[in-house]
Amino acid sequence: GLTTAAGLWTSAIIGLTFGGGFYEGGILATVFIMLAELVFSRIEYRVLENVPEINLYMEYEGKHCLDDVLQLYRSCNIKVLNIQITRSAENGEHNACAIFTLRLPRSCGVEKLLTLVGKRKGIVSVEEL
Repeated sequence: GLTTAAGLWTSAIIGLTFGGGFYEGGILATVFIMLAELVFSRIEYRVLENVPEINLYMEYEGKHCLDDVLQLYRSCNIKVLNIQITRSAENGEHNACAIFTLRLPRSCGVEKLLTLVGKRKGIVSVEEL
């Protein structure tokens, strides 16, 4: 919301500069805004790649799968900040699922973690939210 509002105000101001005949100022402002967008978007992607906290969604078949995944987290030194668990339906229409909020150590990347969890027996699916 805030970024969108700032973009709209900036566009309006640049439009006013062109409408007022101050072409040099409008062009200069446009160039500065474009450069800022390019630089800050690259910085944002780099920061997001190294974010130590993630949300992980996992569907599993039974309680033993959940215990196995929690042991994996302990062995990889991953801290579980929060867990939300939904049990499976009694009629078997859907599997049990869990959403973990995890703090990862620098040695463990998201892709590596997804692969390790996905290879566990009884895990139906796993993805980052």
